[in-house]
Amino acid sequence: MQGILELPADKWDFTDFHSDKPEDLFLCRVLVSGAVSIYLDVISKGGIDQSGAQQPKKNHLKRVIHLFNAFLSETSGGTNGDPADFDPFSWDESLKGIHIDESARKEYVERVTQLFTAFQKKFGVRDCVAILGFDPFRYSEYDEKTQERIAEGGWMEKCVQCMESIIRTIYDNQ
Repeated sequence: MQGILELPADKWDFTDFHSDKPEDLFLCRVLVSGAVSIYLDVISKGGIDQSGAQQPKKNHLKRVIHLFNAFLSETSGGTNGDPADFDPFSWDESLKGIHIDESARKEYVERVTQLFTAFQKKFGVRDCVAILGFDPFRYSEYDEKTQERIAEGGWMEKCVQCMESIIRTIYDNQ
């Protein structure tokens, strides 16, 4: 069974996914995952992904991790620049030497802009620290009371709200 974005589950399996620790303030990782999902949908629907189709599943995971980390890196540092400025087509090693039609780039930019605009409107912010009230990568740097509050897990509800919002926006705008 294929998911909301019609991405074959055997090709885009995220179960072993991991990412780098960002250097500074960073976008909500769920939001970045939404942007990467939009990219994968655009290249899958457009028949662009010719070289990746024959690669082992392990390489697809590396591809997604690379794109995810590149997106986080290029949009972190407290500025969280315009996500539409990040060009995943130029970061995707599987597309080296393949002509990318401008309509695919345009579709990606439009959909990612819609996603980030809807997210900003709903939550008022885009970075993880502002959404959760703490930096999950700096857990050990917090005092004991804050660590206990984090360990209780109440903040996960906010992550779930972010996920639901992103899924809904992607689904409504495909």
